[in-house]
Amino acid sequence: MHVKDYMQAIAITVSPTDPLSIAYRLMNELFIRHLPVVIEENRLVGVISDRDIRQASPSGAVHLPESVRIDHLRKMSVGDVMSREVYTVSPDTTLLEAAAAFLEYKFDCLPVVAEDGTLAGIITVSDFVRVYAEQHEHVIF
Repeated sequence: MHVKDYMQAIAITVSPTDPLSIAYRLMNELFIRHLPVVIEENRLVGVISDRDIRQASPSGAVHLPESVRIDHLRKMSVGDVMSREVYTVSPDTTLLEAAAAFLEYKFDCLPVVAEDGTLAGIITVSDFVRVYAEQHEHVIF
């Protein structure tokens, strides 16, 4: 089994120049925790997570009105808080190799980059849970 068989093809990405509020809105609306950050020609330059956004939010943001939080996030760009050094895998990476990277480095997602250097998709810990469930569907949880 390979990453390409279980990854999510990416339709949603952000640019490093996008306001942080856009990434925040996308994650909330789509119930996702990570967004690949790309530049022209779909080249991966980083990843932004919900954790990155929480850390960039004002202290006590949980108690602030949503409009105040959004206004604060509009003042920063995705590039200001994204992770730039990103461990990637190829579509042909085996699931076992990807799982080892998740466990060794404590990743929550791995961007999948094609041979030509463009973003092909993303695989997350949730995808591994789905793989496990599919292989053990006879087990009742």
